[in-house]
Amino acid sequence: MQLSNLRTIQISETLLVLIYFKVHPLT
Repeated sequence: MQLSNLRTIQISETLLVLIYFKVHPLT
């Protein structure tokens, strides 16, 4: 369960980062 939870959190964070960079591009 813990490993599963951790993986879900990592995927969620990755998605959030991708969305953030799409909304606020660095360049």
